[in-house]
Amino acid sequence: CRTWDEDRFNCGSSRITESECRLLGCCFNPEKNLCFRSIPCNRPQDTPEDCGWPGVTSQQCHQAGCCENRYSHTGAITHGIHWCIHPK
Repeated sequence: CRTWDEDRFNCGSSRITESECRLLGCCFNPEKNLCFRSIPCNRPQDTPEDCGWPGVTSQQCHQAGCCENRYSHTGAITHGIHWCIHPK
């Protein structure tokens, strides 16, 4: 369950146990007592399909079932610029 922090979507309350989290099919980080699932994004993508609008927030992007891509179409990391795209 290695993923960018921003690509983690909460999968349970802060009181959930690791076994309860795993039963939901989610990942568990015992250091942070965090139950999450990740939204897979292929990075970099040559032709990412937009899933947002100008000014979309991380939360709005994830709630739409999409993920953020931190790479430009050239494969370079774009610091501070997030693209909300459909996962592949």
